[in-house]
Amino acid sequence: MEEIKRVIFSRRRLLGLLVLAGLCLVNLIRITPQRNTSLAQVKTEQFLTAHQGESLEALHTRLNRILESPNRSFSDRMCYGLLRNQVEYLLGFSTRLEEVQAQAEHMSSVSIFAGSPYSQANIQKTASDYRRLEGLEVTPGHDRAVEQVLGVDLSDWLLGAYMALVVSSFLEERKRGLWNLVCASPSGRLGLPVWRLCTVALAALLGSAVLTCVELSHAYWMYGGLDELNRVLQSVSLFQNFTYPMTIGGFWLFSLVLRTLGAFFLGGVLWFLQETVADRRLVGPAWALALAGEYALYRRLPETALLQKANLFSWLHPRTLVTSYCNLNLLGRPVGQLSLVLGAGLLLSMPMLLGIGVVYRHRKPVSGYGWVNRLLDRTHRMFAPLARHTSLLGHELYKTLAVGRGALVLLAALALAALLAQSPGLGTSDPVEVNLESYYRQSQGPVGQETQDYLAKRRSRLAEQQAQWDALQERYETGEAYDGSYEISALQAGDLQAQAQALEQYQAHVETLSTQPGSYVLPHWVYRELLSPDSARSTSLLLVCLLTLVLLFGTQSGAERRTGMGRTCRATPQGRRPLRRRRHGAAWILTAIFSVSVWGIQLVQLVRSYGSLPYLHAPACCLSFLESLPRGISILGLWLLLTTIRTAALCIWSSLLLWSTETLGKRG
Repeated sequence: MEEIKRVIFSRRRLLGLLVLAGLCLVNLIRITPQRNTSLAQVKTEQFLTAHQGESLEALHTRLNRILESPNRSFSDRMCYGLLRNQVEYLLGFSTRLEEVQAQAEHMSSVSIFAGSPYSQANIQKTASDYRRLEGLEVTPGHDRAVEQVLGVDLSDWLLGAYMALVVSSFLEERKRGLWNLVCASPSGRLGLPVWRLCTVALAALLGSAVLTCVELSHAYWMYGGLDELNRVLQSVSLFQNFTYPMTIGGFWLFSLVLRTLGAFFLGGVLWFLQETVADRRLVGPAWALALAGEYALYRRLPETALLQKANLFSWLHPRTLVTSYCNLNLLGRPVGQLSLVLGAGLLLSMPMLLGIGVVYRHRKPVSGYGWVNRLLDRTHRMFAPLARHTSLLGHELYKTLAVGRGALVLLAALALAALLAQSPGLGTSDPVEVNLESYYRQSQGPVGQETQDYLAKRRSRLAEQQAQWDALQERYETGEAYDGSYEISALQAGDLQAQAQALEQYQAHVETLSTQPGSYVLPHWVYRELLSPDSARSTSLLLVCLLTLVLLFGTQSGAERRTGMGRTCRATPQGRRPLRRRRHGAAWILTAIFSVSVWGIQLVQLVRSYGSLPYLHAPACCLSFLESLPRGISILGLWLLLTTIRTAALCIWSSLLLWSTETLGKRG
């Protein structure tokens, strides 16, 4: 009980939970459109109260008349338009269920689905799941409360941060030098992990309940009273694919349970990683690399549906599990996404908790280091003579890379950067953008006669395809073409309009480039990934760099204070300004090498995915998203300039980290 009191109900933990709840409330208030909300809420309440008991068809007729009136203001059209969309959804609810059943019967008779046992089982399961919703009495009401709570995911991140804060408090005995004593005592082997398991479970329940109550209180205070809790959940269009009948109030209880289980599973994973890492300085990097690695894997492997749907982030954001319908192939059998995630969490929780118990039971004091730490210790002894005969700058580099485990952090971060930067795609499914990029790739090079010949060739080819399609339409109308050949040609001709639009954009861009000597036609997506500030991969790599520097230098300057050498260093001439300059210099050297390596890895991965990039000397303004740049800047020069700016910014970030830790270390 003392452990529960220390971890959960101490002043610092309760204050931290209140701060998280306050941040959640501030975010809800910030995203709430107060002016439009109050007006739309009043009008919706007045309309539903005045026409209570009328059928949905009558409400739909009244709303059509209101919206057809020319004297209505914009706010009226907005609120009544949303209400009409809701009524139309309710009117079509039963029809949609019938369509699902009819489509299931039709697909069962199609040969392409009938030959696959999994497809047949998936069709039957889908029809059976949606059959549970038949006969539900859906009613109109205030959906804005449910939509706001389900549409904001900041509280999920806050709950994850709270669980990380709770689990990190289990490192207290290591920080105070009591780990050996705890490991040597009988209660520290069996009793302590049991009570800490109860602590994680209680923290998950408390954090989930506080944040959920904050969200629900604000939402129902802004968007209607508690009478809405008795409505059927499927009355909200957001839950049209949630195949478990229940009321809105019952759903909030179910959501609280699901959120608590997710927080408990996340806390268990963080606790497991923390206990398997003997050196507490590596706990933070282990957490960051494990979470970033799983995020990168499930984001970069779109063909693995199981990994995309059943992962740690599904527990962190359980809202997606209840707002979509998805069956996954598990050993040839269709399993619902919600059932699969719950089952996977239970199956993984048991060995994970048993592993924590085994670590507590069999870990030996002092010598309980794994083979990784023994290898690091041997490496330290191997390079220790070099550190003794080097300069102060070399000693700071050695201390960061070897003693502070910085080499492992840098290698893991570079591996993660290579994983994030590999095999980038076009990034869009728009047929116009796809065809336009194809034109750029096929005609890349200096703008000249070859570019004009390619443009004329594409125009003639498109005109030929359009003429063939028009002729086929005429033959089909006169009965000279069969239905099968017409349908196949119709599918092929569906892309003609997108090709025509893309060709118009391509021609306009080429005409603009023709007026400027020395211009080039260049593929856009590869250079957008490399040079655009809005590139998602560049943003991800920048976040990796920032987090890596936090792990590398966040506790760097506290080494002397922890070892009792802080006063000695400050008392010597070399331990004041020269030490600070050498430390920041070492940080800048490591940061510069790491930054150049990360952006170089991105360039290498782009070359591997696309092929050679022969026109790096071309002006960067030839790209449509960089047309405002001066012509004197080439693509290679712009990349070098961006890399230099990013490296300088990261060096400043590393100095800020060192300065903050030095300041906190002096105060501590």
